[in-house]
Amino acid sequence: LVAPAIAVAPLWAGFGPPIRAAVPIIVAADIGAVIGDRRIADRAGASVRISAAVLAHGLLFAALLVVAVDRDWIEVIGLAVIAALVLVARLVPVPARAVHWGAGTAIALGVLAIWLERFALEPIDRLAIVAAVGAAIAIIATLVRRIPRGGWWAILVVTIVPFLLAVGSVVVERTGWTALSTGTMTALAVVIVLSRRPGLAPALRVAAAALIVPSIAVTAVCLGAQLLVTSGSPVVLPVIAVLVAGVLASASWIEHSLRRLGAEPAAIVTIAIELSAGLTGAIAVLLAVVRVASGFDTAMIVLIVIGVGAAVARVLGRRRRGWWVAAASWTGALWCALLLSNVDLLEPYVLPPAAAAVIVGVVLLAIGRSGRLPAALAVAGLGAGLLPTLLALMVIGSGVGFGADGGQSIPWRAIGLTAVSVAFLLIAFGLRRAPERMQSLRGPLFGAAMVAAVGPGGVW
Repeated sequence: LVAPAIAVAPLWAGFGPPIRAAVPIIVAADIGAVIGDRRIADRAGASVRISAAVLAHGLLFAALLVVAVDRDWIEVIGLAVIAALVLVARLVPVPARAVHWGAGTAIALGVLAIWLERFALEPIDRLAIVAAVGAAIAIIATLVRRIPRGGWWAILVVTIVPFLLAVGSVVVERTGWTALSTGTMTALAVVIVLSRRPGLAPALRVAAAALIVPSIAVTAVCLGAQLLVTSGSPVVLPVIAVLVAGVLASASWIEHSLRRLGAEPAAIVTIAIELSAGLTGAIAVLLAVVRVASGFDTAMIVLIVIGVGAAVARVLGRRRRGWWVAAASWTGALWCALLLSNVDLLEPYVLPPAAAAVIVGVVLLAIGRSGRLPAALAVAGLGAGLLPTLLALMVIGSGVGFGADGGQSIPWRAIGLTAVSVAFLLIAFGLRRAPERMQSLRGPLFGAAMVAAVGPGGVW
């Protein structure tokens, strides 16, 4: 088998690239077919098997080098090399054959990338197509369980490389082709999450779950850039907010469905989806603020929608973090509305959320909610409402616009803090005959009254 290769070697350079590439492939395939036969391999010594494996792999590598220089026949030669790999893989132990699955996938994607150079496509578009095809190959490999575990993992590792490059290119340019790559990767992530393939590690399922919502969001951004004439931020970002809100609201249903399908660990997978959705929503808010085409009005819409989704998750899905996310989202929406109205005073930004915390804490105490949360909310609200105003009074005074000449003739912050101090004292004394759980607020109220009286003391 080796003799024909040695005999042809001196004349190799005289042939054209197709022949110089085809001969090594044929010889390598013959070696794999003969020495790879189990009956012959059992009779042959270890040195023969190792030599045959090294020679066959070297010949395939030489064929790839030939067409790497002259690319006219690279599609045909590339497919021939992949076919020969099937036979050459028989020369190595079964655990090592996973490398051949990865090598075959890499060669196929490389041949596709070179073939796409013949078309009038931008480099980013070609990269996106290669990433989409790689994700499609990974989807097929995930669904076909006859592919061994090692080979499947090798295919996933190879296909993730063009995907990461394609995602990085989204920062530079967003087109319909990049939407195709991220959309296909979304499909792959969903398939991995729902798959019950043997050998699927829980960590891989969790990682795939964390990619679903961000991938859909990136796909929406790319489609918006492709389809909309003007900037897509005022349209796409609210759409992403609806996506995030929908995911948050349906988190309990997602966990139940995953557990019913046997996609364990269902709870951790659902948490990964929720966290990635929250991160996607935060990025959408940031983009709405910094993008010139959107602004605080778009950010306010995004925050309101996300808050509604989080509230639904708490009310219907019993997700414990729902109210916290909703409160933060609606507070941000309030701040956006105030910024749109050019409000430059501190109190409108801090007093509404602080008052909401106090009200929620008092209501929870009144209905007998156990634990430290109700009192902690009330105390935190008192502190958040008083301390910023007190510091503002000490640093900048009572502000402007309340005197006859537009100056600071009326110390309105001092008056307000004095009134609050008196009100807190009256409420604290009034709670003497209240239920024991409500009397836990008397100490914080006395303390808040004393703090509120500190600033006005210096003014009066």
